[in-house]
Formats: sequence, C-alpha cells, structure tokens
Amino acid sequence: MSNESSARRILPQSSQMSSFSFAPQQYPQRETQKNYVFVDEHNRHKRLKAYDSSPTATDYADAGQLQDSFRQMPMQQQQASMIANAPKPGPAISAPYLRNRATFRQEEEPAVEEADEYKSHLPALLPAPGLKIRIPPELMPDDDTAEHYLDLYFGHVHPYVPVLSKTMFYQQWNSNRDAISPLILEAIFAIGGRLADEPAQGQQWLALASNHADAFMDIPRLSTLQALLIILKAREAAPKRGYYYRSWMTVVQCVQMAKDLGLDEHYSDHQTGRPCDSSPMECQLKSRIWQTIFVCEVMVGSPQGRTDLAVELDTIDFSIPRPIPGADELEYNISRNVTYLARIVKNISRMNTVYGRLRKTKKDWGVDPDFVQLNPSLNSWLNDLPGDLSVTFPPDGSAPWLSSPFIGNLHSYYYLAQILLHRPQLAFLDPNGADGQWKHHMMICYNSAKALCRLQEAVVNTFGFTGLQCMQRGFSFTIYCGLTCIVLHLVAITSPDPDLNVDARDYFARHMRVLERVMSVWPMADLQKPVDAVREAFSADTRKPFVLKPSFPYGSPHSSNQSPSPHINTGYRPSPLSQAGSLEPRLDTQNMHQQHSQSLVMMSSQGSQAPGMPPTMPLAEAPAWNPQRIFEQWNTSFGQPEAPSIQDIQAATASMPVAAQQMPAQQYSAAPVQTFVTPAMWQESVASVYEGGLKRAWDYEGGPVMKRQR
Repeated sequence: MSNESSARRILPQSSQMSSFSFAPQQYPQRETQKNYVFVDEHNRHKRLKAYDSSPTATDYADAGQLQDSFRQMPMQQQQASMIANAPKPGPAISAPYLRNRATFRQEEEPAVEEADEYKSHLPALLPAPGLKIRIPPELMPDDDTAEHYLDLYFGHVHPYVPVLSKTMFYQQWNSNRDAISPLILEAIFAIGGRLADEPAQGQQWLALASNHADAFMDIPRLSTLQALLIILKAREAAPKRGYYYRSWMTVVQCVQMAKDLGLDEHYSDHQTGRPCDSSPMECQLKSRIWQTIFVCEVMVGSPQGRTDLAVELDTIDFSIPRPIPGADELEYNISRNVTYLARIVKNISRMNTVYGRLRKTKKDWGVDPDFVQLNPSLNSWLNDLPGDLSVTFPPDGSAPWLSSPFIGNLHSYYYLAQILLHRPQLAFLDPNGADGQWKHHMMICYNSAKALCRLQEAVVNTFGFTGLQCMQRGFSFTIYCGLTCIVLHLVAITSPDPDLNVDARDYFARHMRVLERVMSVWPMADLQKPVDAVREAFSADTRKPFVLKPSFPYGSPHSSNQSPSPHINTGYRPSPLSQAGSLEPRLDTQNMHQQHSQSLVMMSSQGSQAPGMPPTMPLAEAPAWNPQRIFEQWNTSFGQPEAPSIQDIQAATASMPVAAQQMPAQQYSAAPVQTFVTPAMWQESVASVYEGGLKRAWDYEGGPVMKRQR
C-alpha cells in the first residue's frame, strides 16, 4: 500500500457511472450468478484500482420524533419458518442453531427459485448492453416521497450503519443525482419504505436492488460496498429462506471488497505517515465503513459459531475521532458514536478469538485466565463514555430515560457483552461453592439481565418498535437477548439467596412482556411453540400480557404423561457446559453440552464486586440448590446441535463455482427444535432445583414454606 496511496482517492460517482451496464437476468439467478468474490488475497499488487463513491454521513434525527411506525408485513410461511431459527441461547458467544453441523452433512437438496410477488410488479427490463444502470423512471418516487424516505433512513438507520456522508450525499442529491449509484438509492428506499409504514414499497425496492446488485460485481467500487452494507440492513426486515447464511455470505463479500479497496490498510497508512490522499471527510468515512464491516462481521459471524474472522483488530481505528473544522457537528457525533459501538464489539471479538483457541485444548475454557482477563477492558468501556451517551437507571427499578434509541441500544450491546463474558463461568463453578465465585458471576449476569430488560422497555415505550428494528441486527437481536435473560430470571427466582430472588419475579414478568410484544410484530413460527410453553407454564392468563401466576411454579396445566428430563443427581455435578469442548454444545441426556444464552447486561457497580463474595444465605441453613435442570430444559427447548467450523465451510465451497457459493438457504437453515418441553415439564424443572426431593415454596404472602416430595 505504501506506493499505492495516490491511487486510492475516492472519486465522484459520476466518474464510474459510464461503466455501469445493465444486463437483466433472463434466467434463474443461480444459473447466471457472477458475484464478485475475491479469493486472491495474497496478490494484493494485482488488485483493481477502480473506486467509486457517494460518501455520506448522517444527521441524527431528533429522537423525540421517532414514531411507532414500523409494521411488519405478513410473512410467508417460508419466511416465518426460517426466521424461527433466530438467535437463541448458546453457551458463550454463539447461538448454535444458526449453524447446525447436522444440516450441512445432510444430503444436499436442490436449489430452487423462490416466489417473490414483488419482483413480478417490476417493469420489464430488456437487455441494453453498454447503458448505465438506472432506476426505471416509472418506479422513481416523486421528490417529496424520496426525501421523506431519505430523512427516515438518515434519522433512524444511519447511526447504526454510517457508511454514507449525509453532507456529501445531499450535495449530490441536490446538484447531480445521476452521480449517485442507483444501488445506494434502491437500498435506502427499501428501508425508507418500511419505516414509512409502506412495507410493500420497501419490499419492491429491495427486490429491485437485488435484481441490480449482480451487475455491480464486475469490479470493486466503494459505492457498491456502501450499498451492500445498507442492503444487508434492509434484508433484516424481509428475511428470505436461509437468511442467516445469506447474511454471512454478504458479510464475507463486503470484507473482501473492502480489502481490495484498501480499507484494511487505511489506518496503518496513517500510523506510518503515508498520505491518505483523501479529504478529511472522505478519510473519516473510510474509517467508519471499515468499522461498520467489523461490527457486522462479529455480530453476524460470532452467533453462528465462527471464530476465525477476517477483520484484524489492529486494522481498525478505535480512537475517538477529532472534529473536522467546518463539518457538521451531528456528522461528527455519528463517527464518535459508532466508535464506541465498535469498542464494545472489539471485546466480543476478543472473547470469540480466545474461545476459538481454548476450546480445542481445554474443557474448562470458561474459567481459563486468558478468557477471564478480558473483564477489565469491558468494564472500562462504561467508565469512558461521555456524559451524553450515559444512562442513569432510576433506583426504583423503572425504565431509564433515553434521549435517543441509539443510546439505549448501545448500552444493550454492552450488557449483552457482559453476559457473554460471565455466563460461561456459571457452567464450570459450583452454585453452592463456599468461595462465592458462582454467585459473583451470576450477580453480574443477572444485574445485566435486569438492566437489559429496563433498556428494552425504555426503547420500545419511548420510540416504538422502530427503535428496536433499526439497531444492528434488529428484532432478531432483541429476541436473542430476551431468551438469554429469561432463563437467568428463572434461575434467580428459584435461588434461596435474597440478593438474587428479591425482585426476580417482577423482572421475569417484565421481560416476558417485552418478548411477547416484539414477537407480535416479528413472528417466528418455530420459536412460538416453545415460548408459548413457557407462557402456559407460568402465566396467570395466556390471553393477556404476561403476569406470573400466584401459584408459581405449579398450577394448571398439571403434570403430563410425557417424561420430564432426568433429575439431577444428589451432590454437585459440573454443569454440562464444563464437559463441553464447544461454545455451541449439544444437548445429550447423558453427557450434555450445555448451550446457554448470552445476553447483555451488567450494572456498573458490579465491576467492583469482590470475586470472593460469600452467599447471603449460609449453605448450612439451606438445602442443596442446583439450577442445572432449568438450564437443561432451556437447552432442550431452544438449543441446537454443534455447528460446523469456518474451515468446514471453506473446504466445502473452495472448489465450487461462484454461483454455487451463494447457497440456497434451505441447505444452511438450522434444524427444527428437536425436543418439545411441555408446560408441565417446565413447572417440574423449576420446582426441582433442590436436591433430595425438596421443592421450594412459591408463597407470595409470606406464609410458611411448603415442601412436597417428588
């Protein structure tokens, strides 16, 4: 890169528009696919040096104007079935159901074209070699509608996907619209249409962008990279079959295109004093795009169990950017805020890397010093936040006040990272141990779960569902966090320690209601049944928002004829996770590989808590308590088998043609839930946390403890 920096200037998009040629697909896409997939990473001197950009940044729209305008379109049954495989709990960073090794090993099913009713409404696009790709005039919205879509995009989504410069974008929009890549406009309109409560329009624009995308894969362009990252976000609202694997392949494509554009060397060039040959605004934009790619790679890849990610941490600028003289202050805030987001993701990336190294050699990787030592850097993130990005939690346990949804979601990412770091230790430590280590990690996890509940309540109550939908990974992230936290709430409810159980019932009910509300607009067919089983087991009235039944955990329904999971043995037995060699363990009734959720949440006060904190209730005064069975039931409901490694995928795809690497999602969708846990089984698992056959009293009136024999 040292001698090539002068060639890396971001040129106006108009300079590349003449190279756009549109050849519409007359055959099924997979027969003509020629996606830009870069495989010659080691011959960087042979890279193409074509650049094209319409840099833009964002204006942070007044958070108070956010409206609850998002309305999820009715999903086709295929989509609902696919989305049902959304992030569920996994033992550390991964959500194993996203990459199921068993499905990769199954006999391949033929690729099929999917029906897309919106593509049928697109105008006929005849071959016109040599002509620029343009949006069909009959589809182009009028100025008022287009500007409304742009305002919605920059106000709601851009803070999380800051790959454009709002200032530069609007300069082109007002003076030379033809210079803007049509792929960028189509991607923005796809998001704007949905946020404008016009989901059909949004889907039509997404279909058009998908039709056009292949024509832009002839050479690497910065504008194409920007558009792909926006399309990745747009597809969250309209997932197709194989959504998670498709998302990963889009990320892989973005990473390699960015490398061919030299974005991975941009930071090192500045460190070594090489000239960037870009304006300050363009330079800042390059850093933001590379940060966004890093965030997407970790947030898409880690839950799928991928530990060998391609973006190296030392290629990313994690320093807080300096204001650019004369530049928009809101634009600067976007750059600053995404840097704080990238710092959180950096900690998750480190966890993922350490886990990938330790899991092959150490069964107790969760308590290995290399893994545990990541804690201080994560705690320091909260202390380094500027005042305008901080959150104050009211002492009464209510939802905090948020000036914008970004702030609430930013803290949600942080608290999830806390659970990702401390949840594994619960699997390797004795919950009744005299050293208090298990309680220390459980308190961090549970305080984080409570904070996450309050943050999600604040976002959805203040800004509506749009506040959750627009964050990176959208509703999928919210549901992942909810499932992660609910199992922690159940464990806390059953705990004999008042430090854990004092308000656990309240938070369990509150988080269930958040989950109910999100799933009402983001239906997940396969997830609905196991979630409904939890509701039926513990809800006072399933026809109403969740309220914990007074007879918790007992009451209708009664025990079923179906055999519950095996009872835990008397005496402490290491949690199945401690026996697992994978972050994505498998559930086995004899030798379980525990998969537990990773949610984000930890109160800052926990950072100073002593590791050896003793339990509040002396062990001699309480019967032996082991919440393992609750985790087991949770894994039975929401767990999945082990996922393949990235090497497996690379080996399988290395010899494939490019079109074949864009696999139909059907082959890479997670297998359906293998075991259904009935409501009665849930009740039994919660009631059986005490060894020796004793079950806790669930008396809300302060009456005597009731004991039953199994």
